[in-house]
Amino acid sequence: MRDFKQTALQLIEACKILSIISPLLADHVLREAEMALMDLKIIQAKIKPC
Repeated sequence: MRDFKQTALQLIEACKILSIISPLLADHVLREAEMALMDLKIIQAKIKPC
């Protein structure tokens, strides 16, 4: 998910794809995705296997 959003942001900034969102919003979405992935890693590390 993170890699997809990073690539999309780069393509939007390079004007290689059109988007209805601004590059600033695309960057924000990318950062939110990275934070969500970090949260999932933390949760996964805290869950003990049965």
